Order: sequence, then C-alpha cells, then structure tokens
Amino acid sequence: MHVKHWISKLVVSLMIVAYLFFMPEYLDEALEMQTYDEKFSTEEETYTGILTVWHVVGFKPYSGSMGTTLASIAKDVERAHYGVFFDVIAMDEAEYMQRTERGEVPDIISFPIGLCYPEQLSSLAGISIEALSEERCAAGQWNEIPYALPYAMSAHVLLINTALFQERGATLPEGEKRDATWIEKAAETFLTAQEKGNRTQLPALSGDILMAASLGLTGEVAEYDAFKSGKAAMAIADLRAANEMEASQIAGKGFSFEASALEGGIPLVQMIGLTSTVSDEKRPYALEFVECLFSEKAQKQFVQQGLIMPTQSAPQAEDAAKLITSAAEYLCEVQIPNTFLLQRYQDALEETAQRALAGDEAAQKDLETRLKELVSALKSSKMEKADGCT
Repeated sequence: MHVKHWISKLVVSLMIVAYLFFMPEYLDEALEMQTYDEKFSTEEETYTGILTVWHVVGFKPYSGSMGTTLASIAKDVERAHYGVFFDVIAMDEAEYMQRTERGEVPDIISFPIGLCYPEQLSSLAGISIEALSEERCAAGQWNEIPYALPYAMSAHVLLINTALFQERGATLPEGEKRDATWIEKAAETFLTAQEKGNRTQLPALSGDILMAASLGLTGEVAEYDAFKSGKAAMAIADLRAANEMEASQIAGKGFSFEASALEGGIPLVQMIGLTSTVSDEKRPYALEFVECLFSEKAQKQFVQQGLIMPTQSAPQAEDAAKLITSAAEYLCEVQIPNTFLLQRYQDALEETAQRALAGDEAAQKDLETRLKELVSALKSSKMEKADGCT
C-alpha cells in the first residue's frame, strides 16, 4: 500500500513537470495564432492584392540600394495587412520612359526631382508628415496642392585626381574650401602645366554639366567616364561615385584622389507620390507606405546607406564618413526646388548651361535667374500650417 502511494505521487509529479515543460510552448503557439488572426483578419481589409511601386533611380546612395530598402519598408506594411502585397521595381529613367510609352502605370512612384508632371500624380491632401518643414513640403506642390514629398537626398562632390595633377607637374591651389574659385584656379594650373610639358591635352573638368554651370564655371566639361578612367583632372559627381572610387583604390585598381562636398546648384532629391490612376481601394495602403518612409525605422535605414534625410530632426549614422557628414551639414539648410517647375525648365536649363559654359554671359545670367525662380516658387506657395505638412 505504501509503495502504491509512492508511485501515485511520482506519476503526478511527472505529469506536473511535463505540463510545466511543454505548456509554455503550446501557449506561445496559441497566442501567436490568436494574434495572427486578430492582425490579419481579411474581414478588416478593404483591398487584397498587389500594389506596384516604381523606383526610378535618379542617383544612388553612398552604399547599398534604395530599391532594396523600399522593398524592406513595404514588408512592414504587408505584415500589418493580410493579403496586401507590394511589388517594388527599380529602373533607370530610360526604362521608365519606355514603360510609360507602353501605357504602363504603377500605383506608387519614387522619382528624382524634376521627372514627373503633376498631372501624372494624385493629391496627397490629408497625409500628415510632421517631420517635414513647410518649404520641404512645398517642393512637391503645384497650385497649392501636394502631389509628392521629398524623402531622401544626396550631394554633389568634387573629385580630384591628385595622381594626375602630380604627373603633370601641377600643384593644387591652397585653401580647404573647394568652391568655384578654387576649381577655376585648379583647372587653370592643370591646363597650364600640361601645356608647358607638351603632354597629351586632357580635360581639367568632367561630370555634371548643369552643376558646373550653376557654380559659374566656364570651359570644357567632359563626360564623367573620362575621370573614372584617369583621363580628367577633376569631376563633379555624387557621393556614390566617391565611394566607388575609394573601393577601386582599396582594390588596387584606382588612383589617388580627394573628395569634397560641393555647395550650390540643384540638390539630388528623391520624391515619392501616388499616381493619378491609383484606385480608391488601394489608396489607404499606398498612403500608409508613403508615411512609413518617414518613420524613425525607415529613416535610420536610409541614413545607414549614406543618404541625407530632408526631415527636420533627421537621424545621423554614428559611423558616417566625413564626406557624408559635411554634405549633411550643407543639405540640412538648402532649399529644395519645386519638382514640377524644374520639370518644365529641365530642357531649357541644360541648353542654357551649355551656352554658359561656353562663356555666354547672357546665358549665365539667364541660368542664375531660372535657378532662383525654382526656389522663389516655394515662398509664393500659401500654406496654412507652420509645422509639418498635411
């Protein structure tokens, strides 16, 4: 009898141990299933299906891919809505034009400043992005209606082939500030040195023509590939180009160079908007995606890629390169031109820039006037709120 009583106690004890061991896992699974049912109930969704996002690449971040980051942000929206998916497609401007000509239209479009017409987009009235200032919001307005928002920025940089300067016997001008005056002196020094040495005449400057003219520079501006191949003394490029040059140098395939952030001209800005054809059913999810781009989590992802945020309290990467930090200090105060006015002026600006570089003083004045108009258009916009935009 005593033995049976002992065995009964042992069995009960084992059952209790088993319960305590297995029940937490069972409860976790049950809670997860319950949470899943609560979060992803199809009864709450007004739409199920795929939203198409086009990311038209105007510039690349210092490192990584903006398209990949946008897809990651889209996943966060997908997790909150059962049956709702986003297809993020990255493309260059040439592919964008080809798709548009074929009649293809996405639901959401990420585009470089100056690419889209307001008629292509749907009003963003009602969306609230408190992190953006009035002026930053105005960059995507037309006739006082918000059609797009700036969500990421990058900067122009001056790249200097120090190895080529040394080879041609040219000395870099003194001074740390790499502005238009410094660039002009460096170009003159380089061209004079190689002419005296009876060397093959290589261009002093290459890269972005509009940026060069915006700085008030004159003379030949070769294609960026000339600098990349070591056949130009300097180049006006972007932060990504600087990173790629550094990577080549580390791999033993490049040459000695210096890089400095440039001020002035039109900043590199990526906008986000909804197309005019987005359906009413898709619209709430598209707007949620846009709002997510300005979340703290998304902003940190962009910053880690070396992008500069247009928001008022933008996060900073702890290990950011000095070049990025310098660019961020300038861009945090710069005014972003109105994207739709820039689109209208685009062809005229490029043609005027060519004439200005050739020494046409009238063209230079015309270019300066147009650039000022791009910014003054922001001040003429009538906005009700002092903080953020809606």
